Amino acid sequence: DAQAITPKGMSTEQQALFSFVQSAPPTALGLAVGILTRNPALAMTLAGGGGGAYQAGSTYLEATAKGASHDVAARAAFIDGMIEGLDAVPLAVALKPGSTFTKRILKTMVAEGVTEGPVQQTLQDLNAYLSYNPDITLGEAWQNVKVATLAGMMGGALYGGAAHVLEPSPR
Repeated sequence: DAQAITPKGMSTEQQALFSFVQSAPPTALGLAVGILTRNPALAMTLAGGGGGAYQAGSTYLEATAKGASHDVAARAAFIDGMIEGLDAVPLAVALKPGSTFTKRILKTMVAEGVTEGPVQQTLQDLNAYLSYNPDITLGEAWQNVKVATLAGMMGGALYGGAAHVLEPSPR
């Protein structure tokens, strides 16, 4: 959980940047592979799988730190890992050829922002509430969604722009 290791006293924007930097490597790897191989399915697999593994480990540690048993923590980690695998979806937008530079960035920002915040973060907070963290408040969950949405949009700008600039020219 990015919030658990995010330094205290940061603004929403600073938290989002911190979260983006932490979660970017699997998606960036998937994007690079997708550009080099021209294989969006492989890119999406790497991004979703890498992000899912990272999130599962983070959730397991958070759950056990809150007193969850191994079984509860493992189940919560599995669910969060599967939810995090949705990171693969916005890469399909970033890697789709034919858009102008600006359109590709904007479309990828929206895809990443919606996937990260309202979808993934909401489902992960619900999973936490139902499995190991019944004390999470709506205020905390809302802050998590804002941070995740903004982090996703930051990623979308970078991934969409990079995919457009690095897209191989047609043969």
